[in-house]
Amino acid sequence: MKNYLLFILLVITTLCYPQQKSITIKWNGSQTLSTESASVVVPSFEKDAFNFSFEEGLRYSTIWKTNGRIDENSVSVSNLVTRAISETELYQLNRNIIPSGIELKLRNSSARGDNYLSVEFHPIIKDNGVFKRVESLSISYNRSNQPVLRTTTAIMNSVLDQGEWHKFY
Repeated sequence: MKNYLLFILLVITTLCYPQQKSITIKWNGSQTLSTESASVVVPSFEKDAFNFSFEEGLRYSTIWKTNGRIDENSVSVSNLVTRAISETELYQLNRNIIPSGIELKLRNSSARGDNYLSVEFHPIIKDNGVFKRVESLSISYNRSNQPVLRTTTAIMNSVLDQGEWHKFY
């Protein structure tokens, strides 16, 4: 009986204990991004996590495999290490879309029976009017107990199945 209670306690603490992931950004100076009509110079970091768009600006994106679904509302950031940078180190980055703090986007995904967690955030923030780049941070999250709801679409006949059809010669 004692072993049974110990086992249940171990399982509960394993499921409820928050998981943590540490992220370190390796900055590489600047990078020139070009299209047919324009080019822009932006701060650069490791290319596997680099993401840039004119609408959202510079973003850090990463994905990793998890043991189950994650509660997307349970995320918290800790151990945030930043370094102040000058306006010249922002190059041509749009200063108006740089947020005043870390804004994480956390998403669950599933592929071929495996669960994945994707995280995206702005690696440059504005803190009291001073631009800072994120050097490292830790993300804590809890597993979700919610079942996965899968929607299925019914197979329907074609629209062409209805109505009258005439053959033209």
